[in-house]
Amino acid sequence: MAAATKRRLPPPIRKAAGDRQELRDATRPAADAVAESARQAGDPPSRSLPGQHDCYHRRMNAISPPTSGDTPATAAPGWLPMLHAAMLQLAAALSPSVYTPEVRHAVASRICSAAAQAAPRFLLLTGLLSQVIVHIVVVTAQSYGLSQFALSMVIRVLVVELLPLAAALFVALRLGADTADASVGQYRDGLAGVVSRFVLVIVLATGSGAIALVIGYLSVYGVTPWGFDAFTRTVGQVFDPLVLMALALKTLLFAASVATLSGTTRLFALLIAVESLLLVAEFF
Repeated sequence: MAAATKRRLPPPIRKAAGDRQELRDATRPAADAVAESARQAGDPPSRSLPGQHDCYHRRMNAISPPTSGDTPATAAPGWLPMLHAAMLQLAAALSPSVYTPEVRHAVASRICSAAAQAAPRFLLLTGLLSQVIVHIVVVTAQSYGLSQFALSMVIRVLVVELLPLAAALFVALRLGADTADASVGQYRDGLAGVVSRFVLVIVLATGSGAIALVIGYLSVYGVTPWGFDAFTRTVGQVFDPLVLMALALKTLLFAASVATLSGTTRLFALLIAVESLLLVAEFF
């Protein structure tokens, strides 16, 4: 039956069908080799149709760009364009000639809206968390006879280490990064987003640190002005010039990273790298 059907086909159609069959037979070894190499590389099995469609999807999976789930080794080539774009955004944000009246109005509006959206929730959350941590540390230190070190440890852990990182992560997850187009309106909105995220990280880190200091004072000394001298002495001992410079540099780097970088995995990796490097430089 198939032979009779093939004989009834016109000669051009029979020739085209034969050419397609020859091309399929010629490319099958290469497709099988690609599928075998993809299987040995550990690619997940494709859900597409078997045969050449499966080989095609395996090849596409092999050359697909890095995603957020890739390892740092496979995603390393994507860091350079991302850092280059971040530098361009920072240069534009620091250029005075960019801030026309329209841009200034857009930046001010974005800062106010972002602060009204994120600041109350974050400050309330960090205040409750600071109260819990301060209470645990103070009670534990008193039980071991180390109450004189409780306040300095709380200030060191909360204000210097945890709260700036928490502010950066909160802004990154709450607001995210904008992807601006080349048009004037999109460029203005993108610049306003960069500046607002930068300012908001600094504001949240500073505000939450101040709230943690107030909670620490009230937890140790209570509602009395007589412990203010000892409290300021302890704060001055914790915030020596090296720690103060490291805290300021850390907050600025966190703010710049959150303002310009997109992608949660890469941003989190960069924040952890900055935190680790500053800890090494501070203690060693």
